[in-house]
Amino acid sequence: MRLFLTYCVTLLTACAPDPQVVLRAPEVPADLLTPEPVPARPAETLADVGLLLVDYDEALGRANGKIVAIGEIFGAQ
Repeated sequence: MRLFLTYCVTLLTACAPDPQVVLRAPEVPADLLTPEPVPARPAETLADVGLLLVDYDEALGRANGKIVAIGEIFGAQ
């Protein structure tokens, strides 16, 4: 009887379908994939150049923040 049960279990496991592996990439939010616009400020005086430099620094900070966020989504160090 024990041999019969072992045989039945073996037959039932042999008929199981093959497992399907589905690979999915993590989803990145659309706002992280949009490019940062280049600051467009007229630079007529030295003060304007300073403000333009601040605008570029802020844009660079936002772009680097997006890169870090995408790295965290994909599990990069």
